Amino acid sequence: MRGLVYDGRSARGRPAAVAIEDRILILSFDDGATDRVGMERLTRGARTPERLTVHREDQPDWRLVVTEPELTAALAGLHPLGRFRRTTIALYSGVSAALVAGALGLWLGGDRVLDLVVPLLPHRPLERLGESVVKAMGSDRKCDTQAGEAALGRLLTRLTPPGGFAEPIHVSVADTATINAFAVPGGRVVILHGLIDQAESPDEVAGILAHEITHVQLHHPTKALIRAIGVSTLVQAIGGQTGALMNEAVLLSGSRDAERAADAGALTLLDGAGISPKGLADFFKRMNAKKTSAKKNRGDALIDRLGGFMATHPGNDERLTAIDGAGKSERKTTPAMSDEDWKSLRDICETAGSADE
Repeated sequence: MRGLVYDGRSARGRPAAVAIEDRILILSFDDGATDRVGMERLTRGARTPERLTVHREDQPDWRLVVTEPELTAALAGLHPLGRFRRTTIALYSGVSAALVAGALGLWLGGDRVLDLVVPLLPHRPLERLGESVVKAMGSDRKCDTQAGEAALGRLLTRLTPPGGFAEPIHVSVADTATINAFAVPGGRVVILHGLIDQAESPDEVAGILAHEITHVQLHHPTKALIRAIGVSTLVQAIGGQTGALMNEAVLLSGSRDAERAADAGALTLLDGAGISPKGLADFFKRMNAKKTSAKKNRGDALIDRLGGFMATHPGNDERLTAIDGAGKSERKTTPAMSDEDWKSLRDICETAGSADE
């Protein structure tokens, strides 16, 4: 059976052989490539007697058009596009209940109760929220060269502890000159390419990435969101109304305690990966020095680029001393990336990618 696949990047459909095995939709393209999609991710769109359109929940612009009667009948039982599934309703009800409990916790017991409630929130709605937030912040211009993404993936694998992460991590690079990196709800970490441009070694990028990963593992973005905008607004945001509700200042942790905790977690991850933490200290110190110099010389453009990073990653002598001290350890370390991977990461925006899906 045959169908046409539209990936959202090109107006031209790709012919594919279509098969269904064990609740998996298998697409085999003429160039030899294959794609496997779980049926639970698919929804049924427009339908006529002659054709049926199928959509993917995780890729809004993707669609499959089929015309063969047998295939149309096999896919006709998919959940209709735009309607909530029963499991989704139950999931969102659970999210709302947990958020209300978190609000009561903030009121009655402070952060102690919030620390217990937030890790119980289902991952999938928060993941969607994080994706919407990245778009609302204008940081969805993804850099996606194959070599660059592979290099970034190897760095993430190296930083992953033996027991894995408490929450799945997705890291991307955004095509913008601003010097920053941030974490959002749902395990999403975004590194802005301006930060990679300013980094002088892969160890510096590894240190920043480890720092942001720790924010995710400690649920700092979600906790900060609840504190800053309240439960009712977060529920609206999970429902898809993020654009007018949030901005970077709301999402990024920024507090001294959160930053200290992220530093400590980063040092643990770097130690486990055999990467020197000196790069993390060097980057923080250099950014502080550049911002001070820019202010003295009225370098407004540089201040604008550094401002987001230094505001959301507040530094102080105590933190820098702790990181710097760890960097002077005699433990044997190796560079975070090979020379080839470091070059690939720096060139990851060489070919502009599409917006995040």
